Amino acid sequence: MGSIRRQGKDSWEIRWCANGERGRETINGKKSSAKNRLAEIEYKIANGTFVPPTKITLAEFLEKQWLVHIKPNIRQTTYDSYESTIRNHINPTLGKLTLTKIKPLDIQQLLTDKQGDGSRADGESGKLSPTTVRYIRKVLRAALNKAVKWRIIAYNAAIQTEITEQTEHEHKTWNIKQIFQFLDHTKNDRLYPVYLTTIFTGMRRGEVLGLRWGDIDLEKRTALISQALIPVKGKPTISNVKTKNGLRKIPLSPYLIKALKHHLTLMKAERRGENNITEYPSPDDFVFTKIEGGFYDPNYVSRQFKKTIEAAGLLKICFHELRHSHATILYALGVNDRLISERLGHADVKFTINTYTHSEPDQQAQAILKFDELFEQQVKKESI
Repeated sequence: MGSIRRQGKDSWEIRWCANGERGRETINGKKSSAKNRLAEIEYKIANGTFVPPTKITLAEFLEKQWLVHIKPNIRQTTYDSYESTIRNHINPTLGKLTLTKIKPLDIQQLLTDKQGDGSRADGESGKLSPTTVRYIRKVLRAALNKAVKWRIIAYNAAIQTEITEQTEHEHKTWNIKQIFQFLDHTKNDRLYPVYLTTIFTGMRRGEVLGLRWGDIDLEKRTALISQALIPVKGKPTISNVKTKNGLRKIPLSPYLIKALKHHLTLMKAERRGENNITEYPSPDDFVFTKIEGGFYDPNYVSRQFKKTIEAAGLLKICFHELRHSHATILYALGVNDRLISERLGHADVKFTINTYTHSEPDQQAQAILKFDELFEQQVKKESI
């Protein structure tokens, strides 16, 4: 049974006991307001839904409890992404608010502000992308769900928010002629095999750079994608692929296989001069390496790609948009969304289709042959 006592003019203290712990709260206003609040608390205590008030702030909860709790169970890159989002976008606005006092309107205002100009944490002009704003909401929802589960708060305020739909950034892509021009321009570049493999497979940058010779079957013309080379706090790091869809085996086109065999011949010749190399390649040797040995820094590859396309005078795209170019060309050739989705290893199949059904390996093989044929046609055109 709770109690009420006057603290001053129009100020009341209510007291209660829940699960053996005593609590108190100050209510300003009429005594009837204090009675109503106490009745609400006693009702929630009776049906097991009462959550005692806490003085912990959102920033303290996110940094000292939630991130610490989830860190052992997520990839380092995911952790870094969560931490960065909290530090740059959430805490500056909401971090000082007491966790139990955060309302849906507080979060809604944050999301609305982030959709406006001048909201970038890097100081650059322009708006945050809709994807980034949705990600901020995703982080808040996940964290506050855990707070509800731990009975720190009674409800998740982020669930009751929404994001105004905006037009997504439209990815730029190259057509087959631009691809041919780029590959012709880089044919003597050491990174040429990296570019070619990315264009002909649609693999992610980290997946291409993480390929080992043991992942490639030159006879069966397949590549097993099981790991990726990704930057973690500025350092290249080997990581398993992110999802079960990401772990996949894809067919390689005859043109790409021919190029990889040539690349292997060159690599063997390069290694002959190294006294410590007795057998090359071993299954664990990386397919694409620096001249002094060792894998590439993914960020270095992107920087070199940017410099190269500027020198070639081509439409400026980022390295990841080679992947989009691959998918766009397959789509234009009539390859269905399901096959493209599987080839790219999308975790969210809704990106390409609404209903997912498995495709046979030979269907994918036939699909990539179309890409090969189109490229060969462009080669013939340019040689005339």
